[in-house]
Amino acid sequence: MWPGWQSGQSDCWQACVATLNSNNTPNALYRAYAIWAAVAFGLIIASTLAARWLLPRRGLMASITVYALGMCIAFTAALLGHEVIGRSASGIDMIAPVARVLRPEMKLYSVRVLDHTLPWYLHHPLVMVERPDELEFGVTQEPQKWLPTTAAFLAAWQDGKPAMAIMSPQTFAELSQQAPMYVVARDWRRVAVANFAVNIPAQPR
Repeated sequence: MWPGWQSGQSDCWQACVATLNSNNTPNALYRAYAIWAAVAFGLIIASTLAARWLLPRRGLMASITVYALGMCIAFTAALLGHEVIGRSASGIDMIAPVARVLRPEMKLYSVRVLDHTLPWYLHHPLVMVERPDELEFGVTQEPQKWLPTTAAFLAAWQDGKPAMAIMSPQTFAELSQQAPMYVVARDWRRVAVANFAVNIPAQPR
């Protein structure tokens, strides 16, 4: 029964991972992280069994030590493996191309999404557009520092002043039909665009 049980568990694991998907995290990243999670789970099982085996033979202290060490290594593996999701979620790979285009005097709009990472890496403030998210209290205190509608953003976008914006791929697909937008960098979570032509392999839409 063991081979069949093991095969069933493997099929169950693969089926579960295959169904994990969202707008924020593609299934491919879950699949990559699943390997690390499986390693961590295996380490937990191994350390538990080793601790149980050691308890009557080497005593409580040896059992606890092996268990604690195994758990520490398992959680370290899980945390290290999360880099496959965390790095792409952070947007750090977009920093270099965006920084080559962005200038201190330029406005950086965040359209319908609050991105916590790019402004921090770029040391550049955001101008929120339409959805203030957790900055709602702030924009009520300083309403002049945000744009409450997409129409207001499109008007500012086309006022002749160089600017950049961050938005989701879905928002880009919508707004790029209404105003010139030149892609500077993109990933599965966000698109960084400029309202002027840039010297990178990207085409306006």
